[in-house]
Amino acid sequence: MARVFESLHYKKLKREGIRIDSVYHCKDGDKTRSSDSSVSEDVRGGILLKKIYYQDGKLSFVKGGFDSRILYTFVSQDEDTRQMQCPNCGYTAAGRDFLDGCPNCGTNFNMTFEDMEAGDKRSYDQILHSTGYRAIVCLLSLILGMVISFLIIYNTSRIFNFVSWGRVIFYGLVLSVIAYLIFYFMDARVVPGPIARYKDRKNQQDRAFWQRSGIDQTRFYNNLQYELQRIYYSGEGPDSLDEDVVDFEIVDTEDFRQSRKGGKDLVSLTLYVNETVCSKEGRLSAQEKKRQLQLERWSGDSRGQELDRLRGGANVILCHNCGSSLDVTQTQCPSCGTRINFHQQWYIADGGFR
Repeated sequence: MARVFESLHYKKLKREGIRIDSVYHCKDGDKTRSSDSSVSEDVRGGILLKKIYYQDGKLSFVKGGFDSRILYTFVSQDEDTRQMQCPNCGYTAAGRDFLDGCPNCGTNFNMTFEDMEAGDKRSYDQILHSTGYRAIVCLLSLILGMVISFLIIYNTSRIFNFVSWGRVIFYGLVLSVIAYLIFYFMDARVVPGPIARYKDRKNQQDRAFWQRSGIDQTRFYNNLQYELQRIYYSGEGPDSLDEDVVDFEIVDTEDFRQSRKGGKDLVSLTLYVNETVCSKEGRLSAQEKKRQLQLERWSGDSRGQELDRLRGGANVILCHNCGSSLDVTQTQCPSCGTRINFHQQWYIADGGFR
């Protein structure tokens, strides 16, 4: 069975002594896949529910709140004879050649983006499950409970003394718990509504972009995922990271903009990504970050040939990074060292990740 992670990620997790169990919800029930291949259940069109992190065999933490519009499918033994095409680089071969990842680029899953209503769920998770939200509501509830308790006891007691202050604190705590629950359930009904409607408008803008641009959405997202893996796990990307990121997930994408510069098609977008970082002390932590990305499309060689018509040993193409000439059979640019996947369409542009 194919691993759930690409080779770069697998090597980094092994080096850090980390195992990740990813749980997906599929039509035929929940499925689990482990980064060390100890569990590799078939996943077809599955929604990522949670990730369970282990360090040196011990449970570290559990992460959830992923975008329910992203669906994952992994190659299985049932497809070992069928002709398949890699969703990232376009390499075509029999399914059995993909069981350990694409022979050309290492990708072993197909990621598609469905037009599902994710605004409500995402708003609920962001607001009601965030530590900041709960801390603010807890503080407000405590203040409100104490004020109400003080006013009631002060105005109903004939003598206000030390015992009265004890009653104020006791009943104030009880009222604070009640106020916290009221605020929590009221916000669960009231607050996500406007945010969900705002998110739905953003979703409609994104759908209009894909229809207007004519870009293959599945290929674009798989290229994006592949490029992010290179940046996070190998440091080969056009930008470097200060943090040691051992895992990441795309939480959301929005604000797509298409342009053309220097003869290249460019797509800029806002990316929300959940990054799991390993500290110097070896502890894992996760946080969501907002990144600005720009991807450029490479559509053929210097003579404008289409990607699908390129054949090894017969065509000279240009490196998408430095523009040097190379044959399509070369997997690495001899001038700048950039890894070449001659079927891949989209690359993160120089300085396009921040």
